[in-house]
Amino acid sequence: MKSLIRRNIYLFLASMGGVIGQKKPLLTIFCYHSTCADDWYFSVDPTIFEQHIAALAASHQFISLEEVESFLQGKLNLNTPTAVITFDDGYKDLLSIFPITQKYNLKPTVFLLSNPEHANYAELETNRQFLSKNDIKKLMKFGWSFGSHTVTHANLSQLSKFQMEQEVKGSKDQLEKDFQTKVKWIAYPKGNYNTSVLRSVKKSGYTLGLSMDDGIIGRETNQFIIPRIGVNRSHSEKELLALNAPFNTFLRKFLKKSILNRL
Repeated sequence: MKSLIRRNIYLFLASMGGVIGQKKPLLTIFCYHSTCADDWYFSVDPTIFEQHIAALAASHQFISLEEVESFLQGKLNLNTPTAVITFDDGYKDLLSIFPITQKYNLKPTVFLLSNPEHANYAELETNRQFLSKNDIKKLMKFGWSFGSHTVTHANLSQLSKFQMEQEVKGSKDQLEKDFQTKVKWIAYPKGNYNTSVLRSVKKSGYTLGLSMDDGIIGRETNQFIIPRIGVNRSHSEKELLALNAPFNTFLRKFLKKSILNRL
């Protein structure tokens, strides 16, 4: 019932924005987790995932996170609505949607734990299997890119300075060693960060930091607090297309800061 009410509100606000000529943002980054046909809230059935991608493909072009970086640096212009697909945690079930990514010429970015054997399962809220190193290397050959999601998926904002830097810089160093490639981007687990985390991210040599904040991405966006829209099993393809409407972005930001979010 809650999902249905939310969906109707999003669809209504998106349609109202269209009536008054409100333009959708040029760039939206979506955040998925698992692609599995089970009942975990953050799992999206591969069939539903393809419906999402097909709906986006009808009105957006897909670009890579590398191109997002070029856009933020002023090196790339965007003239039509664009979408970026990212995945947090790096679950093995992502292999199930590989044919879909090939079909739609997607170049997703997956944010990995550098030490999944010691993952913080209490924070992850699931014990599903992770991609193996061989899986990751194979996906890299097909244009998938990878970033850091810390060492263990700890809540960065609750750690000591030493622990936090180990999670931030330690993950970058280990992933670069394991896969012999530059790791330039980090996604904050559950979107948790603070000023100390941001300082560590900059100091460690990352060029982009992805959050779960709500906002419109433009050239002026802070490259270390880039907004993303989270997608879960409750989202239909119609709702997905409404999520980045400016009215809905404002609504989510307002609700997260209001007392309603704590009820």
